[in-house]
Amino acid sequence: RSGHIYQAFRYRLTNAPQEEFLSVSGMLSLDTKSLLSVKGEERTKKFWLMLKWIPFNVPFLICPKLSEPGFRWAPKTMMCQSQTTLDTDVEGEKSECTEQGLVGTYLTVCFDSMLKGSAGERGSIFYIWVEGSDGSVAPPNDYRALLRLYCVESWPKPPNSHGFDAIMLGNETRAVISAGQWVPGAAFSHQDSAVEDPRAPCSSTGAIGKFRYEGRLLIERLQNHEMSS
Repeated sequence: RSGHIYQAFRYRLTNAPQEEFLSVSGMLSLDTKSLLSVKGEERTKKFWLMLKWIPFNVPFLICPKLSEPGFRWAPKTMMCQSQTTLDTDVEGEKSECTEQGLVGTYLTVCFDSMLKGSAGERGSIFYIWVEGSDGSVAPPNDYRALLRLYCVESWPKPPNSHGFDAIMLGNETRAVISAGQWVPGAAFSHQDSAVEDPRAPCSSTGAIGKFRYEGRLLIERLQNHEMSS
């Protein structure tokens, strides 16, 4: 239901922005009274915690985000004119909002070194060669790809920048995108070492890691003729 509400709210305006999540919580049958005791970003944070299970692609939305650690992925408002959409399928992939941050399963590419991204007139553009897999991507050998990353308008302007050493793709099937395809994504920085995920299916492997959200990206997989040039 939160996905449908976001779709309805994203092109709307209000003269009482502080009341936005009070209205939304009522639509979602949440405890609106508990939100009255807090204001500003703290109210928005509490809303997402009360909602708990959210569409997996919330971190990839084009919108203002909260500033508190652990919640920098969370939309500050649903009223943002954006072409990005939320998954509205009731049975769709969900992530869990906790006091420590968002917990979910995402297709992730980790780098050997740290990159520095900024916005500017065109934004930073990076080329990433993916040459290894932890075994969770199928079919075998389909993970090798050259990705082009675009840092969009929400990144800081030069000389400021954000550092990141991992990206996550907004792909519910967690399959590597096809040549010429692009998807919304996000940049992250590692906060600890990844460990093996004991919940991963026997047919694949996975890892659990803690990441800090840095910013939204546009991710494109280059076609073969682009790679050769």
